[in-house]
Amino acid sequence: MTHNTELRYQKQPMYYGSAGNFFVWDHIKHGSIYEKYKNNNLLSYRIGDAMIYTHNISFIINLRNASAANVINVVRHIEKVIKDNYDIDMKREVVVLGTFN
Repeated sequence: MTHNTELRYQKQPMYYGSAGNFFVWDHIKHGSIYEKYKNNNLLSYRIGDAMIYTHNISFIINLRNASAANVINVVRHIEKVIKDNYDIDMKREVVVLGTFN
């Protein structure tokens, strides 16, 4: 395996479905996103089978039977917590099509 492939296996959820890296984060402007997640109990936050991936919090994984609504509700919760506590608007890297309740 190449070095890049090894890193990918270590940091990305290779055994779970995901939409990839969900948010773009400016570390220089906003500081550590990990600390913000940790301070607000977002690490491993879960709705149904949609969960923030513990090894790379940029990913929201499908543990088994997550619906699109589960994933979007995790995303919305993250956005709300970060906005309410830090006045930062999270920038989505993933384009979401459709409406979800």
